[in-house]
Order: sequence, then C-alpha cells, then structure tokens
Amino acid sequence: MSLCGGCKRVRYCCKEHQRAHWRLHKSLCKAVQAHATTTDDYYIQQRRLVEDWVETHRYEMIAMITSYIGRNAFDRQNEAFFVTLDTTNDASGTENPAVAFQVKGAPHVHKMGRILEVEEAEAQDKAERPNDKIIGYFCCCFSIIKDGRPLSIFTAIQLKHEDETCPASLAQGAVFRMAPGKYGNWVPGMLIPKGKSWEWRRCAIEELEASSGLNLSQYLD
Repeated sequence: MSLCGGCKRVRYCCKEHQRAHWRLHKSLCKAVQAHATTTDDYYIQQRRLVEDWVETHRYEMIAMITSYIGRNAFDRQNEAFFVTLDTTNDASGTENPAVAFQVKGAPHVHKMGRILEVEEAEAQDKAERPNDKIIGYFCCCFSIIKDGRPLSIFTAIQLKHEDETCPASLAQGAVFRMAPGKYGNWVPGMLIPKGKSWEWRRCAIEELEASSGLNLSQYLD
C-alpha cells in the first residue's frame, strides 16, 4: 500500500490511484498538515496501536456496529462511527494491546460525505479475496486525546457473512464463551451433562472440528 507523503494518513493500492485521487484528497491533505498536533512518528506509532487494539477487540467493535445499525438507518458510504479514546500507553509498542486505550463516552455516528478511502479499500479487498462473504466495510474514526487535542485515526472494520458456519456450529452444539479475564477473546466449548443440569466445558478447537467436521478456526478469524 502506498502511503500519502503529505498527511501520512491515507493509503492507496498503487501510485496511479493516488495520482487520480489527488484532486479530491488535496484539500484534506493540506488541512491535516497545517493543523498537525503531533509528530509523524508519534502518529504512526499510535495508528499501529489503535489497529492492534481494534483487532484485539474486534468482537466488541462488530457488536457495537451491528447493535447500532440494528436500531437505526446507517449509510456506510457517507457516515462513520466516532469513538473517543484515552491513551494509556507510552507508544513504545511493548505493552498489552488490549489495554492500550480506554473508551470515553458512547460512540456516535457523524456524516462524512463520501469516504472514498473506505470504498477503495473495500474494492481492493474484494478483488483480492473474491470468495469471502463480506458484508462491507464500516469506517470508524478513533480520536485520541493528546494534550487536550484530538488525534483522529480512521480505520475500516470488515464485517463478514457467517450464514453457513454459524448455524452449522450451533447445530453441532458448539458454544462460545468469553474467556475469563480476557475481554474480547472468545473460546470454544460444549455443554456436558452434570447431574440434572448442563455445564459448559472449554475444549480445544481441534476437538470440536474433529467431531463436527466444521472449519471453526475460520469462524474465529
């Protein structure tokens, strides 16, 4: 991916697309450079930490998005989710990514106009992985508060259609539970009889796959 050398915030799949998009990107690029509140190195470090944090908590991110769009109309091409974060890291990259940030307040949705970067990312990803059942990309803006000023980092969260694996795993009795002490980390298990009731028992994903014939590892990806 080619990174814009001006704002250091937008990536393109190739130089040709970057040149073609420059007329639309120019004003944003200049504004970002003019109002930069931090160094490029700090921004790059924080962006990597945010991406790791989002990946670590992807189940919560997906739950947040699907919960919202289940109750409201949402235009994913013109709106973005905004989440304000307090940083708890020193940008060294050596800390636990699960606790690198804390969410401040409730996420909200804001109109952005056409988010071309999200459209391009979706088109590129579908071209590279045509067999994946992708619902779409939902743009999220994570605002990190630094010295009283927000540092905005945009990223796209991919939602996949699990219409085959989910019902199949349910039919086979696979039960996923949140791992104790690891919020956002789901682990597989099954219910086993205990007296007159049933008790959840954690088991290896390989054990469930062997008994069901399902690719449950893919479900967790």
